[in-house]
Amino acid sequence: MKQLDIFGKETDISLLVHTIDIKPKDRTIKGKFRSYFGFYKDHKCKECQHHIVLHSNNKKFHKCRMIGISNSSATDIRLKDYACKLFIAEEK
Repeated sequence: MKQLDIFGKETDISLLVHTIDIKPKDRTIKGKFRSYFGFYKDHKCKECQHHIVLHSNNKKFHKCRMIGISNSSATDIRLKDYACKLFIAEEK
């Protein structure tokens, strides 16, 4: 199939169309970490000793010591996430 460009030249559309690669969910730091270590469905991140809370500008940021601590939102965790296989129950 051909299409005219803005200069009046015919161009084959199949040369212009690129396929879009859909990346799997484990392309994030947390996704790679979970795919490597696995996770427990019966435990949550909020119950683990590795969970810490950082405070900045009246906001709370939940981090995991095992994933790593940075100022990026890429290392933020959710409290309701399933815990990884490195889970250690929090002492009360």
